[in-house]
Amino acid sequence: MDQINFKFYQADNVYGALFFQFPKVLMYGEQYRYLSSEAKLAYMVLKDQLEYSLRNHWVDEEDHVYFIFTNQE
Repeated sequence: MDQINFKFYQADNVYGALFFQFPKVLMYGEQYRYLSSEAKLAYMVLKDQLEYSLRNHWVDEEDHVYFIFTNQE
């Protein structure tokens, strides 16, 4: 029987497999043509934080999602 070799993630290498999502509309959308690269990067970071907030149920009584950052962040 052939042996199957699985490639497991190591705990110290997991960050190498994580990515930010970059919506194509930010690159090609006419309405975002003059948006700076820094603003587009900020969007991706905040979008990532949104998913983190949802996983942690950081939602108020009006169903608004909120972020928690330390002063250092």
